[in-house]
Amino acid sequence: MNNSKLSKEDKKQAALENHEENERIHALVVKIISWRSGILDGAIIQKNNKVTPKEWEEYKKHLLRISKVESPERVKEKLNDTYESIKKRGGFEKP
Repeated sequence: MNNSKLSKEDKKQAALENHEENERIHALVVKIISWRSGILDGAIIQKNNKVTPKEWEEYKKHLLRISKVESPERVKEKLNDTYESIKKRGGFEKP
């Protein structure tokens, strides 16, 4: 939809939804990074807040979508490394 044709209220609503989505993605990225690096039981994440299969899929899609500098193959290698680190720390919820 063309943003110039939206009403002021529609623009505010769209901005709010975009902000909420960005906040949600940010929280997911922090959770993944915390499990990957082992920063647990602090202010960031708790051991019982494991990564769900749905969250992992969303994270992979997000990372592949935003990567502009690295090749998809390199991003996939990093994803594999991240997956293995989280798995080693017991950070994935059982499906």
